[in-house]
Amino acid sequence: MFEVLTSEISYLRSLHVLTEHFMESRELEETMIIRDRKTLFSNILKIREVSERFLKDLDERIFQNVVFSDICDIINYHAKHNFPAYIDYVRNQIYQEKIFTELMKSNLQFSAVITRLQESPQCQRLPFMSFLLLPFQRITRIKMLIEVSSITQFLLSMSYCINISGLTVTRSQPINIMNVQQKDLQQLCDAVMSTWTKISEECFQRLVESMSQVIKRSLKAKWSPTCTSKDHTY
Repeated sequence: MFEVLTSEISYLRSLHVLTEHFMESRELEETMIIRDRKTLFSNILKIREVSERFLKDLDERIFQNVVFSDICDIINYHAKHNFPAYIDYVRNQIYQEKIFTELMKSNLQFSAVITRLQESPQCQRLPFMSFLLLPFQRITRIKMLIEVSSITQFLLSMSYCINISGLTVTRSQPINIMNVQQKDLQQLCDAVMSTWTKISEECFQRLVESMSQVIKRSLKAKWSPTCTSKDHTY
């Protein structure tokens, strides 16, 4: 629960940097035509909105139960109704990267503004492209967190015995998270993973189209002697 919550907070903070520092920059906007700007930023505002709604529900759940809160039902709802917005974002990624490359090569004003914006302390020495890749990275990260969370919730829903310094504390009744039976909890966790897997697979399929270009850029950045950037981990 806490890993999903804290990582979502960090992720949303970076999304705000992308939208407020870069996308809403009047100086940067003046260097592009409307079509290029729309392609470059895609539906990132929708992605930010989805993250804000998701975080709001997580906050409310943990406020209800600070000791231990299950979030499978929250993730399941958002995966079905809100997270598909990520698919639209990744579908546009190949065009997004193409227009960015073209602008950096042919639009000196755009390149100069991007470089200057990247030097802002709030970017933490991270390049503009790393912010554009945030949604795809979040898909990969949250899938792993869901898997870990599902296992944890399942184990905690069972009867347990704790031995601390010779003192034994035994719970005779199972912890029925969300007031559901253990079987129902496992079914819900399975449903969450099934829905999220479909989203992940769709996004990965879209990414493969431009994978060769991504690999080339990654290798070039990795071996560049001037590269000092950190990677996002959400």
